[in-house]
Amino acid sequence: MSKPVENLFLYDPEFEAAARAYLGDGGGEICPVKSIQDFKDAGNNYTSVKFLMVILHGLPGKLVLASGGQILGFQGLIENSSFIQREARILFASCLVGAGSEGDKFIDSVGKNFLAGKGGYVGATTSINLIPRLPLNIGPFMMPLSFGRLKVKRYDDQGNEVASRTVDRHGIRR
Repeated sequence: MSKPVENLFLYDPEFEAAARAYLGDGGGEICPVKSIQDFKDAGNNYTSVKFLMVILHGLPGKLVLASGGQILGFQGLIENSSFIQREARILFASCLVGAGSEGDKFIDSVGKNFLAGKGGYVGATTSINLIPRLPLNIGPFMMPLSFGRLKVKRYDDQGNEVASRTVDRHGIRR
């Protein structure tokens, strides 16, 4: 049976400190992802997700898993139609996943496969992110001189892109 949760954080086990800090910032559920099956299981074990945050390793247009596997697209990956709520927000804070045309294809795959029939937003970083290993975890952030960006796209309830924006690390539109 699936568990309803508004906020879900999927993370590489290497980033557990950031995931635990997320719990302290308002609750939700955290779920380690080492393999494609772990990602699928999360999609089948949770419902009604309003905000999904994913921090795995990444390359332009793909997520890289601890097992060495990769996720390039989302068609058929999650079969649970109640996984995501209407007007959900999905953020991939994985390094470089939103970079270039491959990043656009990745974001569009998420929009078409998760947000069709629901609408919502998908964001993905285009930079290398750091998760500091300090006694006090401040969470992931873009390197100060990375010139990184966050691509955000809005999808209608048909899964079609209706708006997009790219902002720099200070939130300035580019």
